[in-house]
Amino acid sequence: MLLILFVGWVTTQACRQLERRASEDSADYPAGIEQALVRGADQFLQKAVVGPRGDGTYVVATTQIVAPAGESVVFAGRPTDLALSPDEALLAVKSSFHLVFIDVASRQVVQALELPATSGEFPDLGEGSASYCGLAWSRDGQQIWMTDAHDTLHRASLTDDGTFAWTENIYLPGPAVEERSAPGGLALDEDEGIVYVALSRNNSIGVVDLETKRVVGEIPVGIAPFTILLHGSKAYVTNWGGRRPESSDVTGPSSGSRVVVDPETGIASTGSVTVVDLETATPVREIPVDLHPSGMVLSPDGSKLFVANANSDTVSIIDTVAEEVSGTLGVKPMPELPYGSAPNALAISGDGAIIYVANGGNNAVAVVDVVSGKASGFIPTGWYPGAVAISRSADLLMVANVNGFGSRGVDQTITLPLKPDRVAGYNSHDYVGSVSIIPIPNETLLAQHTEQVAINMRLPEMSRAMALEPGRSQTVPVPTRPGEVHRMVWIMSMAGARWRLPSAPTRDAGLSIATITIKTVCSAPWSSSWGCHP
Repeated sequence: MLLILFVGWVTTQACRQLERRASEDSADYPAGIEQALVRGADQFLQKAVVGPRGDGTYVVATTQIVAPAGESVVFAGRPTDLALSPDEALLAVKSSFHLVFIDVASRQVVQALELPATSGEFPDLGEGSASYCGLAWSRDGQQIWMTDAHDTLHRASLTDDGTFAWTENIYLPGPAVEERSAPGGLALDEDEGIVYVALSRNNSIGVVDLETKRVVGEIPVGIAPFTILLHGSKAYVTNWGGRRPESSDVTGPSSGSRVVVDPETGIASTGSVTVVDLETATPVREIPVDLHPSGMVLSPDGSKLFVANANSDTVSIIDTVAEEVSGTLGVKPMPELPYGSAPNALAISGDGAIIYVANGGNNAVAVVDVVSGKASGFIPTGWYPGAVAISRSADLLMVANVNGFGSRGVDQTITLPLKPDRVAGYNSHDYVGSVSIIPIPNETLLAQHTEQVAINMRLPEMSRAMALEPGRSQTVPVPTRPGEVHRMVWIMSMAGARWRLPSAPTRDAGLSIATITIKTVCSAPWSSSWGCHP
């Protein structure tokens, strides 16, 4: 009996020591993370079936739970960008084959404007499709501009009946005759009558004259420009593929361009932001940032530029006077987690104290304190948030979820364009996208949201797996611990694309991954951290 009591006492003390250690280790974690870790690994998802769970939440193919905060507006398609109208009454959403308009007050889709079928330069392209980003309202809210996935800048205008209709299509030439430019982000300068457009395959910014309706010039930038942001007489451009190569660099091919790559992995190894002087239409500086820089946002006073680096899980802070990186923000739920949060889009509070970061891989928006440089919490969204906006009153977040609720989300009351004799919800092309409209949470609610995000993404299970001792490299059908996988090959298929496997695999933690490089530009819209370049 005494032995049993002694063993019980020792076990209790050991548990308390572990709890104290966990508490010490989690001192820097956002409120809600520790609570999730204490709850332990979620057993349900070990046997979960992809699809609705019956309680309004969903399990998606990444074995994560999708349980977004706020209200969800669901529609067919993959939303990749959004923009709030000047009067904040309408939210325009760029989706696969439609420009969707949502009434903010009622949270209802009021119009789904089908994209123009083709560009006049390439009539064989078939149905219209949207690019990965690029959407801008006119100051009066009567017009909205967007890029398609091929080679065209489109304008929709408000009509007498209160709906929008396409009123302008401007051709954006590619890098060579009969090649597409794959346009992305854009910036509208109404005072000068110009639209600046990131031309991904051209590695340039196209200067579109709104009077002549033509591209009147191109400004060379880095490789695969993603988007552009205007600031006074300057413009900032994020370059997915980083800086242009020098003669001594190891490079790899990407859609007709050479990209600086890691010599061991063949993966793009630089990221950059190009500073453009708009008065001379020339690039004046190239600022190195982390990998795959995507969305940007300026501080309210314009002194800082924040850049989301999707392949590094960071946000770079650029001093807009010195034109250099002055700091870096962390966006992971736990700093020790491996890569995978995929921050790709940003919004900022009115006082500039908080950055809201769309973490595609976590299915969450990170709430990051600019002063501390750390995430103070996370807000659950739909599957893969790819764009985020905030109201001027800073009481609402609007998030475009690229994959929404997954293909099994068809139990929502939406209509999908289906081929005959096919049941909806069991095909990867059954796109069910969503927009989350979320009230900005207070501290208590943010902690609850954070705990929910941790559970949704299986953070307790991930934490447990990271604590395992590495196993030896061996052939096993299903690996159970780090080190048991020696080589993994991804097999992907896309109509109209050609692929190659580089010979040099990664060499990290005993795991080799053969990556796949796209050799032709994509014709379909993808999420913000995917692209037609590297």
